[in-house]
Amino acid sequence: MIFLRSKNAKALTLIAAVLVVVVILYANLLSRKEAENKKEIITTPSVVEQILNKDYKNNYPASVREVVRTYFKVIENLYNEDLSEDDFIDLADVERLMMDDVLLEENSYSDFMTRLKSEVKDCKDSKTRIGSWEVEKNNQIQYWYHDNYRYASIKATVQLIGQNTQRVDEKFILKENEDGRWKIIGWVNADEEESNEGEE
Repeated sequence: MIFLRSKNAKALTLIAAVLVVVVILYANLLSRKEAENKKEIITTPSVVEQILNKDYKNNYPASVREVVRTYFKVIENLYNEDLSEDDFIDLADVERLMMDDVLLEENSYSDFMTRLKSEVKDCKDSKTRIGSWEVEKNNQIQYWYHDNYRYASIKATVQLIGQNTQRVDEKFILKENEDGRWKIIGWVNADEEESNEGEE
């Protein structure tokens, strides 16, 4: 009887030890998974964060097309996303960074921000959002020189989704500055421009 108790005690001790090991291994596995999940969250920034984290001073968009693509990435998030005040201002600053000095002078910072906030509010109130956008390929860009400056024009198509889905074609004009960076000097509705040209 004493022998049987001793044998049972050893068996129970062994089972308890195995259970402790299983619990420790399971706890380790859970903590690893939790750490991996946290790591994934940290290493997957949002589109807004990707735009704002870019070093535009040393890594400015290298081509006409990339400048306009950056512009559209910015406005897509300004108009479509629910942003904090800080993110809204920072994105607006990136948008202005794509603009030429002449355009900036014509649109003071306070006027620009007031108009932008009003336009974004109007879009949200009317439940209108940017559905998609597309910028012409590099081989479709037109280049020319004027007063020793290099200029370029490129078309972009924007689809606005709201009560009525509409497609807008815009023609962007850019100027290469002294640092070799392309800056937006303005844009027009491409369809209206072609219509005006046909009337001349």
